[in-house]
Amino acid sequence: PSMCRSRVKTLGAATSRSSVSLTTSFPTDTLVGKRFDQVARVIAARAALQEERQVFFVPLGGWDTHSSLKDSVDNNFRNMNSALTAFETEMKAQNAWQNTILITVSDFGRTYAPNGAGTVRPASHSPIGLHIMLCDTRTPD
Repeated sequence: PSMCRSRVKTLGAATSRSSVSLTTSFPTDTLVGKRFDQVARVIAARAALQEERQVFFVPLGGWDTHSSLKDSVDNNFRNMNSALTAFETEMKAQNAWQNTILITVSDFGRTYAPNGAGTVRPASHSPIGLHIMLCDTRTPD
């Protein structure tokens, strides 16, 4: 446990906004934008952190909607698109995009029929979900 706390403190100090500068402005008005900004900072500090392989988990909630589905999903996609666009731009600036893979994961899918507030429809959750993988398809030099 103490080693874990020490590692977290080291990560925090090495990747603070003042110690790592990025060339890309992230949408820090959204939680997902802030999270991708932090991931980009940790990746930028990979040499100082002596990290060869890094794995990050960036959660984005707000998908389990039972009303206002279109507005909620549109807003989530807009926020995710802004954050991912900034992240791709920054990874290219860091010359790290060709070594980056982004994968979406969900614990459930949705059917097309909404499950409105107070309405019980057992088919609202679906075992089929959309998964996306983004990466540079070129072979690294």
